[in-house]
Amino acid sequence: SCFFSFGDSLVDNGNNNNLDTTSKANYRPYGIDFPDGPTGRFTNGRTIIDIVGILSFVILDFSLEL
Repeated sequence: SCFFSFGDSLVDNGNNNNLDTTSKANYRPYGIDFPDGPTGRFTNGRTIIDIVGILSFVILDFSLEL
Protein backbone atom coordinates (compact mmCIF):
# COMPACT_ATOMS: atom_id res chain seq x y z
CA SER A 1 0.00 0.00 0.00
CA CYS A 2 1.05 3.61 -0.31
CA PHE A 3 0.12 7.09 0.82
CA PHE A 4 -0.13 10.21 -1.27
CA SER A 5 -0.01 13.43 0.71
CA PHE A 6 -0.26 16.94 -0.61
CA GLY A 7 0.55 19.83 1.64
CA ASP A 8 3.04 22.31 2.94
CA SER A 9 6.24 21.93 4.91
CA LEU A 10 4.46 19.84 7.53
CA VAL A 11 4.39 16.93 5.08
CA ASP A 12 7.15 17.88 2.61
CA ASN A 13 10.49 18.58 4.24
CA GLY A 14 12.51 18.82 1.03
CA ASN A 15 15.52 16.96 -0.26
CA ASN A 16 18.11 18.25 -2.67
CA ASN A 17 20.77 15.55 -2.55
CA ASN A 18 20.72 15.09 -6.33
CA LEU A 19 20.91 18.80 -7.21
CA ASP A 20 24.10 20.69 -7.99
CA THR A 21 23.86 23.31 -5.24
CA THR A 22 25.81 24.47 -2.20
CA SER A 23 22.69 24.42 -0.03
CA LYS A 24 22.65 20.86 1.29
CA ALA A 25 21.07 19.24 4.33
CA ASN A 26 23.25 16.16 4.67
CA TYR A 27 25.20 17.40 7.68
CA ARG A 28 24.46 18.22 11.32
CA PRO A 29 22.16 19.61 12.72
CA TYR A 30 19.79 18.22 10.07
CA GLY A 31 18.69 14.72 10.99
CA ILE A 32 20.07 14.70 14.53
CA ASP A 33 16.96 12.88 15.75
CA PHE A 34 17.43 10.00 13.30
CA PRO A 35 19.45 6.99 14.48
CA ASP A 36 21.89 7.17 11.55
CA GLY A 37 22.29 10.95 11.67
CA PRO A 38 21.84 13.41 8.79
CA THR A 39 19.53 12.24 6.04
CA GLY A 40 19.61 15.05 3.50
CA ARG A 41 16.15 16.20 4.54
CA PHE A 42 15.60 19.78 5.73
CA THR A 43 14.34 18.67 9.14
CA ASN A 44 15.91 17.20 12.23
CA GLY A 45 13.13 14.72 12.85
CA ARG A 46 10.18 12.91 11.40
CA THR A 47 7.15 14.64 9.93
CA ILE A 48 3.56 13.68 10.65
CA ILE A 49 3.47 11.71 7.39
CA ASP A 50 6.49 9.67 8.53
CA ILE A 51 4.68 8.85 11.75
CA VAL A 52 1.43 7.93 9.96
CA GLY A 53 3.39 5.63 7.68
CA ILE A 54 5.16 3.94 10.58
CA LEU A 55 1.94 3.50 12.55
CA SER A 56 -0.01 2.18 9.58
CA PHE A 57 2.74 -0.34 8.86
CA VAL A 58 2.69 -1.51 12.48
CA ILE A 59 -1.12 -1.81 12.44
CA LEU A 60 -1.08 -3.62 9.09
CA ASP A 61 1.73 -5.93 10.23
CA PHE A 62 -0.09 -6.69 13.48
CA SER A 63 -3.36 -7.44 11.72
CA LEU A 64 -1.61 -9.88 9.36
CA GLU A 65 -0.33 -11.87 12.33
CA LEU A 66 -3.84 -12.35 13.74
